[in-house]
Amino acid sequence: MKLATVACLHGDIGNARKFAARFRKENVDAIALVGDIASDEKQKQNLTKILKIFFQTKKKIFVLPGNHEQLVAYSNTMKLFKKNKNIIDCSKNPKIEFGGQKFVFWPGSGTAHAPGAGFFLLPNKRRTDRLKKKIKKFKSHFFGSVEFIFMNDFAKYLDEDTVVITHSPTKFNTKNAIDAAKFGTPTKPFSLLEKHKRFNKTTEMRMFVPGHAIFPMYEAKHFLKYGYPVKILQENVGNEDYRKILKKYKISKFICGDIHEAGGRANDWRGRAVKQNHWSKELFYNCSAGKEGRAGIVEFLNDKVKYKVVKV
Repeated sequence: MKLATVACLHGDIGNARKFAARFRKENVDAIALVGDIASDEKQKQNLTKILKIFFQTKKKIFVLPGNHEQLVAYSNTMKLFKKNKNIIDCSKNPKIEFGGQKFVFWPGSGTAHAPGAGFFLLPNKRRTDRLKKKIKKFKSHFFGSVEFIFMNDFAKYLDEDTVVITHSPTKFNTKNAIDAAKFGTPTKPFSLLEKHKRFNKTTEMRMFVPGHAIFPMYEAKHFLKYGYPVKILQENVGNEDYRKILKKYKISKFICGDIHEAGGRANDWRGRAVKQNHWSKELFYNCSAGKEGRAGIVEFLNDKVKYKVVKV
């Protein structure tokens, strides 16, 4: 079974069309849109256009919110496709059995959240109080409705034969792992002056908040040049809570996106690289940023899996 995977399109209609054509040519069995699908602005209209593009492939489409999806915009868009059996909202249907393979989709993200983000993936309910205080404090960043999703609620679906698909990576400690990143992050909340908004090409954020905003290096360098409160970090940014639950249930196959600069990378549990087109029993794969013209195809056969990077 061949699963096409694309994350972080960030509303790029042109690349969505290119990927749809490529996936059709590759004769994939299904397509997973792994979060950060639409633009931040006019998200409902943009997401609707993108879903219609992928629907034309006549493949099964699995749709998963990431850390940019706004709850109301996403939910209202998915209602438009509710009667369409080929488009599956994985925030409502996290357990999927398809092509002889079991998948569990974790909606939302446990890492930095964009303005208006509506889906928060947490290990358990104890974490909500602290997050609710931050949401209340930074109202200009966390506008709109929020849904808290708990990893513990997915435990009943997990076993060692399950493939977990979610937006953000799990934690590793090697420099070339799927969560290794060099990036900028705010040291205090700020917004861009109108004349500098052209430098914010990735997310079009209106407010940057520490712990909930990161910038690719080319953006971070511009922000630093013009005196914005930004620092540069280089580290593994995956979620440690993800790692704990994956270890507990012996999950050996995991697909994510989110960290653009680690896109196209894959590794095993120890963080050692897994090569393209190489059958493996363990695969932790960052399927790349669709906005940057990269996605992936993951193929499953019995208990083994392999991937290849797709560029458009």
